[in-house]
Amino acid sequence: MTVTARRAEEGAKDVPFGLSVTTGEEIEARRLQTIEDVLRATPGVSVNSSGGPNLYNVSIRGVGALYQMSMDDASVVLNIDGTALTPHYSGLGTLDVERVEVLKGPQGTLFGGNGAAGAINVTTRRPTRELEGYLRGEYGQENQHLVEGAVGGPLTENLSGRVALRSSGSDLWVDDLKTGDPLSKPTDLAFRGSLLWEDFDGTSIFATAERQQVKELTNLLVLMPYRDPPVNDLTPGLFDDNEKTMERYALEIAHDFRDMRLTSTTSVARSDFTGLVAYDRLIQQAMGRGGEYWIVDTSEETVLAQDVRLSSLPEAPVFWVAGINLHHGDRSYDTPRNTYGTGSAVERDFTTRRYAVYGEATVPVAPDWKLTAGLR
Repeated sequence: MTVTARRAEEGAKDVPFGLSVTTGEEIEARRLQTIEDVLRATPGVSVNSSGGPNLYNVSIRGVGALYQMSMDDASVVLNIDGTALTPHYSGLGTLDVERVEVLKGPQGTLFGGNGAAGAINVTTRRPTRELEGYLRGEYGQENQHLVEGAVGGPLTENLSGRVALRSSGSDLWVDDLKTGDPLSKPTDLAFRGSLLWEDFDGTSIFATAERQQVKELTNLLVLMPYRDPPVNDLTPGLFDDNEKTMERYALEIAHDFRDMRLTSTTSVARSDFTGLVAYDRLIQQAMGRGGEYWIVDTSEETVLAQDVRLSSLPEAPVFWVAGINLHHGDRSYDTPRNTYGTGSAVERDFTTRRYAVYGEATVPVAPDWKLTAGLR
């Protein structure tokens, strides 16, 4: 299996650290609908999340935060087609994904300070020169439904394209005590379009645009033991305005020389979140308090990144990669109001800038030994 765990193509067996790979076929067979689902199914990886903007905390081999102090404070870095993102993008769906690579152990050399515990590389399916596609649908109890499809193939002599779409949803498994209806009916709509231009001299241009929107997502707290069915005693419609939108736009330009490959990746990623955390009357009464209590959280994020690197070609006897990385992130995480109004509103703004030169190489030193060294 060929992987890009170290920002360049190499065989999975040649990677000098722990690596778990989940293929697209496994993702579909095991019904792993989000990146979070894939991580939870990966040995040595745990995820602490409850649906909020700041609450996707990933740890690998026990290293990682239980709760981040900011929107860019993590021990695991998430890369999607070379775009570096924070772990709270773990809620992204696995739409038309080719494979997910989980790199275990410190990855700071190639991926920066947020890679102290490891890194996650997500590779989506690229357009090919063959006309191909798929369509599948599912329906189950609690109104669970999913429709997904993709189609791709050649557009001109040098240009290929691919489009993928997924729409899914369900009734929430917790009912509203007042109405007997589900507390919310979450929906998830995801789209990705890509173009690949290739000439016959080793040059390629790969452009991607994707968007995912989740509505009525709930950050849910339920009193235990559960009733049958589980219930919350909340004002109906409280989660109607919950919404999370994620977008990514990327351009990759690559050229193969005789002994090396030049790759430039430019990307923009955005996310917006509005969510409500609610303690219903049952929980409040169990704690000796009054009626329901809820808090509204909002977040916004824009990340601009540029990476330019040279690397060895696949099957080269010596693996090496060296590059320059520029990263700028603007983020906010606010609590504008709660049950009692806006008097206790909190605003938090974060700006992150990273400028790096990095390199790593693996050299055979004996039939069964290799030496790996790197610097950032």
